[in-house]
Amino acid sequence: MHPVTRIEVAGPPGEGPACAMHLLALQTYRPRKVVVRKIAERPAATVCIGTSCSLPVTTPEQLATLLEA
Repeated sequence: MHPVTRIEVAGPPGEGPACAMHLLALQTYRPRKVVVRKIAERPAATVCIGTSCSLPVTTPEQLATLLEA
């Protein structure tokens, strides 16, 4: 009825696109939101609402567009 929004951000630790996407995900208001941060070689983020997930995005601007919907 009210699905959970799961935002998963992967990327190398430290400053960079992954850090910026993680902060954006934490700062954006969404009811029933879960933010997961994983360490990976390349930055990427996905947004899942219920059982429907977006394709991975690689920049904070692309993630902001996904979170507006």
